Amino acid sequence: MRLLRSALRQIHTPLRTSTRVLPRGRAWSRGYATSISAAELEFGQPVYETHPHLLKPGEVTPGITAQEYADRRAKLAFSLPEGGVAVLPSAEVKYRSGAVFYPFRQESNFLYLTGFSEPQSLAVIRKTGPSLGEYTFHLFCRPKDPIAEQWSGPWSGLRAAEDVFNADEAATSTPPGFTAPQRDLYAAVLAVQRKSVGLCTARSGLSLDEVHRATEEALQGELGRLGFEFGGGGLMGRRGGDVMGTLFPHHVGHYVGLDVHDVPGYPRSVPLKAGHCVTIEPGVYVPDDERFPKHFRGLAVRIEDSVCVDEEEPLVLTPEAVKEVEDIEALR
Repeated sequence: MRLLRSALRQIHTPLRTSTRVLPRGRAWSRGYATSISAAELEFGQPVYETHPHLLKPGEVTPGITAQEYADRRAKLAFSLPEGGVAVLPSAEVKYRSGAVFYPFRQESNFLYLTGFSEPQSLAVIRKTGPSLGEYTFHLFCRPKDPIAEQWSGPWSGLRAAEDVFNADEAATSTPPGFTAPQRDLYAAVLAVQRKSVGLCTARSGLSLDEVHRATEEALQGELGRLGFEFGGGGLMGRRGGDVMGTLFPHHVGHYVGLDVHDVPGYPRSVPLKAGHCVTIEPGVYVPDDERFPKHFRGLAVRIEDSVCVDEEEPLVLTPEAVKEVEDIEALR
């Protein structure tokens, strides 16, 4: 550990060699990891293809290129003894209470050497020769998990993690505005979300569970009008592999109080009362599956408001969050 700390202190000074990629076949050559455009992959951090307003071509993080990260690793490896290996773990997610976590901050040395901003990762840098640039670099990270990523947001996965360090090869960007399928799916979820918000009154006598069931039924109706087929089992038990359980796999809402997810032990089967604060957040997540219309596959929409229950009318606590398609497009 003392040796690693000493080596890390040394690499914070500029390299005395030129920061260029040597011809292929030399030790410093870095080939591109895949032939897939980074724009076609989902990352756990911004890249040029998804956020061209934040990064320039070739940058892994704002202002820092993949080549500079390679130079940093090269200098660390050069400072190691013969056959030396540096093993650097990432930071881990820290939870504040229940399911609420602190904003993630990557471990400083790991970030300085990789630019990779995800937890549950490990960087291994091994010196393979006496010259500057003779080293191997392995990054261990989480494989893609579409179900888990519905809750946590996307992460890079194995192939995309490699492209993070070579993203300057691609040159595509996202199209402006909503596509027609995106607009249709978004409008369907928004219509249902507004109906569900309207149910959050003491007068309705509904519990959050009953609001959820009403939301599920309304979503099935809207999706049916868009060409989704449910057969006879659209609303079977959530664990039974039913279609709606795939498209809408979470509860419509939870209580909100001193924390974002508050009083987790308070049942959602209790009728809503004036003063209860809840979220209403229906979502539709269409997997790449032949059961669903082709133009909707891979799309996902989730719309959320925080709502205070009153006797006659719900009080929306998040009115400043724009939800109309035109307003969202105007934010670009």
